[in-house]
Amino acid sequence: MVTKIFLVKGGKYVVILRHGNYLTVYQNLSEVYVNNGDKVKTKQSIGKLIDEENKDIVTLHFEIWEELSKQNPEEWLSK
Repeated sequence: MVTKIFLVKGGKYVVILRHGNYLTVYQNLSEVYVNNGDKVKTKQSIGKLIDEENKDIVTLHFEIWEELSKQNPEEWLSK
């Protein structure tokens, strides 16, 4: 479920999703396709990454939290 959407410096959006006791954070979005309170399905697009000055590479800042404990995303993405 979408828990929070906000802007950070540089006009970049951040979307936070809750998955039970876990939170995932997606930052560096130029557009957001979801709203607070929305239920998000697997593989659903939640936003568009910023194309910084037409570079060939765009970067997603991604975090996983178990409540207040930050997790290592590499361990989760390899599962």
